[in-house]
Amino acid sequence: MGDSSGDRSSLSGAGLVPTFKSAVTRVQRAKLDGEMADLLKHPQGTSHDNLLQVESLNMQPEEKSEENSSCSGSRVCRKEKGHDSITEFSQPEKGARSEESLDKDLETSATSLQELQDLKLHHQSHQEEINHLCTELRDSKERIRELESILSTEGKKGENQAHEIPELESEMSNSSLIAVLTECQSKIEQLEEIKHSSLKFTVQLQAAQGLAASLQRRVLCLENERTLKQQQVLELTKELEAARRALQEKSAEVACLTAQLHVLQQLREKTRESGACSSDVLANGHTTVEQHRQPRQYSNDSKLHHHINDVVDLRPLQLRTFTLRLLPVR
Repeated sequence: MGDSSGDRSSLSGAGLVPTFKSAVTRVQRAKLDGEMADLLKHPQGTSHDNLLQVESLNMQPEEKSEENSSCSGSRVCRKEKGHDSITEFSQPEKGARSEESLDKDLETSATSLQELQDLKLHHQSHQEEINHLCTELRDSKERIRELESILSTEGKKGENQAHEIPELESEMSNSSLIAVLTECQSKIEQLEEIKHSSLKFTVQLQAAQGLAASLQRRVLCLENERTLKQQQVLELTKELEAARRALQEKSAEVACLTAQLHVLQQLREKTRESGACSSDVLANGHTTVEQHRQPRQYSNDSKLHHHINDVVDLRPLQLRTFTLRLLPVR
């Protein structure tokens, strides 16, 4: 019986060595190290320069709006100083229409800027999530290294115990051999638990890798959307400048036409006075000629009035079309 128990113990001790050696292979460790190194790299498209560019773009429309408000105020002051008698008729309606159109343009530009700021905050939150995942991956890598060191120490202990078993067989009794085997069994159970935990960590690592890849794709999509929004803002600013130039040209034309109208009114008053004087002095035939000549001048004045009204009516129409063009594309 002693010989048979010794043979069984030697066989069980010899079978412990491959179980310790087959715990974690070198190929798996190299693969894990390579994947962790790829994940710890900084994702593309998250430099601080891009964020600074967004802030600079956000500041430009506000500065332009302040300059435009100051320019519009100075232009109204000039009109009020130069043409007191003319602004009593047409200035309130023009100012109200121009202020409404400018308020609409500023509201649309403010909404576009708010959308850009929301995109920036959304991008920052995604970047923080990516950094948090990177820290978790680093912690898991350190934990795996600790487990590998534990496995290596346990493997060395198992090898030492496997070498010591033949010596202990000759020295120890059957009771001592049973105690050693129970201790080895507990160590084997611990090793199996470590294997299961390492498998769980590998599964978690793969899930984290997939999540990091999806987040990186999302960041790229957000970067593309941000560039499109920047292009739209630039196009809208260009259109706004063109509309302002057209508005200035139309206002200059209206000022010239009002000046001509004022001159024609003065000429008409002079012709009326001269006609009244000539009717008192000359004969009836001459007065009828003057009366026939006056309706032609009145017809010319009425044509000029219609032309001025057409120019004034075109301005709110152009501003309405410009505001429709400035609406954001959803």
